[in-house]
Amino acid sequence: MKYRISHTTRYTYDGSVPIGYNRVYLRPRDCPHQTCVRSQLDVTPVPAVFGERNTDYYGNDVTFFTVQEQHSVLDVTARSEVELTPMLSPDHSGTPPWESVVSLVKQAKEADTLEALQFTYPSETVAVSEALREYAMPSFPEGRAILAGAVDLMSRIYEEFTYDPHATTISTPVEVVLENKRGV
Repeated sequence: MKYRISHTTRYTYDGSVPIGYNRVYLRPRDCPHQTCVRSQLDVTPVPAVFGERNTDYYGNDVTFFTVQEQHSVLDVTARSEVELTPMLSPDHSGTPPWESVVSLVKQAKEADTLEALQFTYPSETVAVSEALREYAMPSFPEGRAILAGAVDLMSRIYEEFTYDPHATTISTPVEVVLENKRGV
């Protein structure tokens, strides 16, 4: 199945901008069941500098450009064609118990496992807390396959939380979202 995607972002400034350096993430990623056949980026006003596509740490394609003329409006349009191949839902029972995955990650030696290890630590935006652990644990009883637990946790969040774009900001702590059961 093929999709043609067009996405436009328009920036309207209060005054005239003399120069604008930009970094955009608008090319769809290639992955096992998705291939970006073609992607084009159109920018108005036309950039004086247009960087080659690079890849960030997480594998996202990044494009850099600089507009070096006075402008009060900037339009960035990405047009892509993406081809998808069917993907079967994985068998939950075919994944290892969550406890063995935790042990494997703690003893990380392989590249993929080491990559997962970074997500086990607290960050500036997500603190590790007993409240979060208590919320997640019913989805992970002893011996449960990790994928089955993850799907159960996602289903619980979907059913128990309310999407409310006015309830949170980018700086709202996750514990506040958990307490109020609403946010983005």
